[in-house]
Amino acid sequence: MNPSVLQYVNHTITVPVEEYPEGVLHQPVLLLKDFVNITEGFAWFAYASLSPAEPFNNSGYSSVIFMTFMAVGVGESSLDFVGTDLADVNGNPIVHASLGGLIVVWSGPSQNRDVAILDVTSFPATVYSGRLVNITVVASNEGEVPEFFNVTVYANTTIIGTREVSHIAPGENVTIIFVWNTTGLSPCNNFTIWAEATTVPNEVNVDNNIFTDGYVKIKMLGDLNGDDVIDILDIVLATSCYGSTPGDPNWNPEADLARPWNVIEICDIVTIASRYGRTP
Repeated sequence: MNPSVLQYVNHTITVPVEEYPEGVLHQPVLLLKDFVNITEGFAWFAYASLSPAEPFNNSGYSSVIFMTFMAVGVGESSLDFVGTDLADVNGNPIVHASLGGLIVVWSGPSQNRDVAILDVTSFPATVYSGRLVNITVVASNEGEVPEFFNVTVYANTTIIGTREVSHIAPGENVTIIFVWNTTGLSPCNNFTIWAEATTVPNEVNVDNNIFTDGYVKIKMLGDLNGDDVIDILDIVLATSCYGSTPGDPNWNPEADLARPWNVIEICDIVTIASRYGRTP
């Protein structure tokens, strides 16, 4: 497959016939290989029936796999079988022929193609090391044809995660939520959060493929107000929500620092006091 002409979207293996009447093999089946390499443009699939499955026999037509591709460029792309193997119930090879094909993509009327990141929001914006941050990304297809692309979120230059956006229609938005685990990050550091959409072929505007949210601050445990010092202000904030639990009007998760969790009590106050006076 020529990746500059065709882009893999998805596939369905029609195994077994108990689930796919048009497919092949009887239950139980063993998945040996189901792998697609998008970058190099090849796929490898292998399945087998296991005893006590009945031998599969069909004098008519059966399908093994359906693959969906998107035309992403003008040109030609072959779809060839590098190797195929079929075996009978005794493991003997079944004689068969494999026929490949050629896909030709030509240019039609000019159509604008443009994907974009519209928004990136991080919550919370200040967090203790080891806690989770939800990063919400809104991606959009601003062009005139359905698109397939990836969205990657970064903290500075470190990748938080990548998600696939598949077959998004023109004018459609999609919201993706990434969860960032901040375990191991040093307190009193700011991380710039930004997202990037991969460019699509012949994209008319790549400036909107990147959107920067701002930064998330990693703070010291006990620094409730995030001012880089643990002092009386933090103790006052914790005591103001003493005895509260999630759902109470005065509940503050930043003060929930020690077991038992989900209640602000003496162990949380002691934790702050034990770290009193700390600075970066």
